[in-house]
Amino acid sequence: MLPLIVFAVGLVLYNYEQDRRDASQRVIETVRSIRLVLDAEMQRMTGGLQILSLSNALRERDFEGFRRIASGFLEQYGKDGVVLVADRDGRQLFSSVIENTASLALRNNREIVEKVFATKTPQYSNLFIGAVKKRLIVTVEVPVFRDGEIVSVISFSPPTDIFQAIIEKQRPNQDWTISIFDREAINFARVPNPQDTVGKRASPTLYAAMFRIPEATLSTVSLEGVPLITSFARSSITGWTVAGGISESSLVGPLWRNLAITSAIGGFLLLIGLAFAVRMATTIARGEMLHDLLIEELNHRVKNTL
Repeated sequence: MLPLIVFAVGLVLYNYEQDRRDASQRVIETVRSIRLVLDAEMQRMTGGLQILSLSNALRERDFEGFRRIASGFLEQYGKDGVVLVADRDGRQLFSSVIENTASLALRNNREIVEKVFATKTPQYSNLFIGAVKKRLIVTVEVPVFRDGEIVSVISFSPPTDIFQAIIEKQRPNQDWTISIFDREAINFARVPNPQDTVGKRASPTLYAAMFRIPEATLSTVSLEGVPLITSFARSSITGWTVAGGISESSLVGPLWRNLAITSAIGGFLLLIGLAFAVRMATTIARGEMLHDLLIEELNHRVKNTL
């Protein structure tokens, strides 16, 4: 029975390793899927802003006319979205929520505005506190051209609920932890516990790997202290990173359960085998003892006869 028990335990461990490999593959595929959904959403936002940037009202600084055009863009994102137009110095020329822009402060992330002017391409910000919303936001920045030169930047800060909804819809079950990080590895959407983790840096075990390679699978520990099998994938469009992990306990739990079942069944069968062996050994020993007694008796009788 012992070889059978060892074989069964080895089979359980092999199945665990196979389940772990399957789980790792499932995690990376889920993360890639979320990244594709995120990229598609950001490209849709960027395309809408690029259309706004081509409007004659914006080029001619007719901001009242541009407000009507911008409201149509904002309707698809709800009341929390904000469209801004700023010059190179960060002065706000237009705001979809405040008509008197003269009272508005300078843009809080002027470095991203400068980057748009330098690259002449759309840019995606890190998490920062917005000058209008006064809370943590990310923005999509698109250049506005006139006669081939950038004259201003149109900015859109989407509601963070959009990103939260993306990962909640893609989350397979409650054992998963999924986050979207900016280029500095700061959370701006996460499940679980978004209220306690948004705005925080990635866990040290994940942070160390995020800047070395664009995609990987590794073992990490979440901000809640839960061991995870984690994969991450960085977007080539936004520079943001999607990370997802499945709890190690969801794999280790079945392992220990299978080992316990295998050990219990093996131990029961081993006890039966031992009982059978003891009974057989006792029977054989009794037979040999009777045989020896018979031989001794025969020897005695033969001796008497002689």
